[in-house]
Amino acid sequence: MGRLPKLDRRPATRLLAALAAAALVLFAPAAVVRAQSNTSSEAAFTGAVRVALILESPQGRYLHSTGSGFVVAPNYVVTAAHVVAPARQIQGIRISIVAPGAAGPAEAQVVRFSALQDLAILRFDGPSPPPLTISTVTPSPGDAVVALGYPDMDDLRSPPAEIVRPTPPSRSAGAIASLRDRAPTGDPIPTINHEAAISSGSSGGPLLDGCGRVIGVNSWHARGGETLSARGVAIRVPPLVEFLREANISPDLSDDRCVTALERAEAERDAAVAALAEQNDDIRRRLAEADRLTRFTLFAVVAGGVLFLTSLAMMMIALFGMRRGAVAPAPSAPASQNAAAQSAPLEPRVEPIDDAGDLVVLPPTTAAVTPVASADEPARRRWWPMAVLIAAAAVAIGFVLPLAVQVMRSSADMRRAAGEADFAGRHICRFDPAASGVREGADTSFAIDAAGCVNARTLYAPASGGLLKRVVLNESRGMIEVVTLSTRTGEFRREHFALTDERLAEARAAARETPAPERCEASARTGVARRNAALQHFVTGQPVQRAVWRCQKAP
Repeated sequence: MGRLPKLDRRPATRLLAALAAAALVLFAPAAVVRAQSNTSSEAAFTGAVRVALILESPQGRYLHSTGSGFVVAPNYVVTAAHVVAPARQIQGIRISIVAPGAAGPAEAQVVRFSALQDLAILRFDGPSPPPLTISTVTPSPGDAVVALGYPDMDDLRSPPAEIVRPTPPSRSAGAIASLRDRAPTGDPIPTINHEAAISSGSSGGPLLDGCGRVIGVNSWHARGGETLSARGVAIRVPPLVEFLREANISPDLSDDRCVTALERAEAERDAAVAALAEQNDDIRRRLAEADRLTRFTLFAVVAGGVLFLTSLAMMMIALFGMRRGAVAPAPSAPASQNAAAQSAPLEPRVEPIDDAGDLVVLPPTTAAVTPVASADEPARRRWWPMAVLIAAAAVAIGFVLPLAVQVMRSSADMRRAAGEADFAGRHICRFDPAASGVREGADTSFAIDAAGCVNARTLYAPASGGLLKRVVLNESRGMIEVVTLSTRTGEFRREHFALTDERLAEARAAARETPAPERCEASARTGVARRNAALQHFVTGQPVQRAVWRCQKAP
């Protein structure tokens, strides 16, 4: 058990390494198949680099030793400290980074070094390969892993000029054997013991999960004293992330669980088998929603009809009253004339009734006496129909308008609730490179319930457009993270927006005033929505990073 030696070319070492590789092939085929079945680690090939130490002396330039590393940020490389330790101890040794696809080696300098943690950070100039994503998810024994690097077994008979020529890294696959809290040296460093074959020259290279994300830094190999079985040992992510943050380097981190190709195939198969049952459930839900809407609409129609007839009757009464009030009284004679007519004696009228000249005496006529109406009586007749009409209109507006609003709200609420209920369940999400603006990313999965709680710990609040939304302040990276889930299209989106120091301080204060609810239930959604609104205020401009997944519901 010990550190990887520098370019150890002894036959015994080569034999032991070959035996270890053969043992891995014979005894861990399932893990190899699982790792090789996922091709997302192919993108990491461009981010793994060779670290070459070149000795410059009066006699010329010589290749002293080589190791491996990987890009964590533009022009920044992580490697094992013991790989670059000779450059700090021996005068005249220069460090070069040899990246796949580069024109040639690029000179690098050590910007941070820790012998205790066996980690170092190098900086180089010129074109930089894309950084690798670091997974913050704790791995488990049995998980498939891939080791990338430049082991000496690939360059045993190669001349130094060939070794420093840009070439793709070597790849070996295996599975995690165990997790330990100490390194093989006895130092308190959390490590991963794995079965991917590594050898001298692999030190500093990345250990990847099945989705091509870094879960460790290969630094040692352990060999049984009697069995001669070999295992690689890698430094786990927590000390690596802390080491980078102390150097003010912000790597690309991911807290999403890796979904392997086998899991995706099983999910697709189960989804196909359960398609008919899901369609039946959907039909039942839609019928129930239609029944609720029908009952509510029937009530609205009956109530509206009764109100309409009542209002119509009231208006007809009002119009009839207005018509009667509008009929003018016949003009009346003056009071003096009425009095004279009443006091004058009545005389019989004599009129001819035929051509013969015969006369007939008719009874005396009585003068028509019209009573005198008061001046304010027509006004009293007109005001009450208008009052009835205004009251009918007010009752109609006051009843029908709230009823219409309630119908629309109820329909929208039922549609939204039905959409969220349909969306609840486990989802398998495929990374969308075109929408994300990057070439490669890891697939993921999550489970969400009808209350909008993701993975039983993160609560989302409804937003416009059928979205479930959560806005998070990432203080360590100085960013606002906006995460949305579309219950209509299944789009899962993460966007990061950069903050200035001043805006970051303001966002911290806003976050303290609107703490995130601790409960993951529907009643706490109001608190999440309030916090979303408070932090959304600081989201301006275009996101500096975007990741988009297309999610499909699985049983």
